[in-house]
Amino acid sequence: HRSRKFTVDREHLGWSEDAVIATARAVLGNGGRLVLGGHPSIVPLVALVAGEYTRASVQRQQAHSGNRDDSAPALNGPLVDVFQSRAYEEYLPTETSAMCKAGLANIHWVESSNGEVFNPSKLGEPQCEASLRVMRETLLTSAKPIAMVGMGGMEGLLEEYKMFLQMQRAGSVYLFRSTGGMARILADELGESQAEDFLPQGRAAQAVLRRKPSIRDFDVMGQKRVHVVEYMVENRDHEHRNQKDYVERFVEFRDAKFGQKEVIMAAINPPYNYLANLVVKRISGIY
Repeated sequence: HRSRKFTVDREHLGWSEDAVIATARAVLGNGGRLVLGGHPSIVPLVALVAGEYTRASVQRQQAHSGNRDDSAPALNGPLVDVFQSRAYEEYLPTETSAMCKAGLANIHWVESSNGEVFNPSKLGEPQCEASLRVMRETLLTSAKPIAMVGMGGMEGLLEEYKMFLQMQRAGSVYLFRSTGGMARILADELGESQAEDFLPQGRAAQAVLRRKPSIRDFDVMGQKRVHVVEYMVENRDHEHRNQKDYVERFVEFRDAKFGQKEVIMAAINPPYNYLANLVVKRISGIY
């Protein structure tokens, strides 16, 4: 059964989804490629973003802006590589098939181990663990991703984290701490580190939230390979860790200053777009 430490973090589920979408947009929008396992909760989100980068949609954007760039990365073949174990072949997410048919993704089938087959009646129980391990090893050895981004997650993220650090000696891991789950546990276990702040100009929402986007670097295996990405509060005494506290704080602030519901929504859902772009620029060597 899943460890109890993951059951208390359901409030971060929406945050993880927002972070996945923001990161997919940042990677694809900057000409990168996404490599992922065929997880049924992640693939639909990636498919949603990949659909924004079809040939037709990019050409419409170019026509609207008056610019035409035939070398735009979104026009050059599949944008996503999905690795899928045969143990889950009968339960392939429809979004995966749709991305492949639309030419947005390649699917890489990995044979199951010891004849393992997923059983939906045992949902929530450990299943096909050997097959998933083989799938992850195949992804790392064949796709050779240059970076791993961890959001939310459970035991599977922990295994991927360890495997990536062992098998991709030059790669870096970025953990979105506020998405909860295993990403937060790993980030907290790393301890404290000097944060490099990236405070954007003219962003009223971040001034309201009193947070500064930051990336904290940690030495793992003798190199700065693990990075914790989050918004740092200016005063730790005022950090709120759940939606209820956010709402209570910003309802009062809204009534006193703005009278706008959008202020509450900005507080509940951390703005991941800026953080995701910071990560992609770091991976690309811009920062």
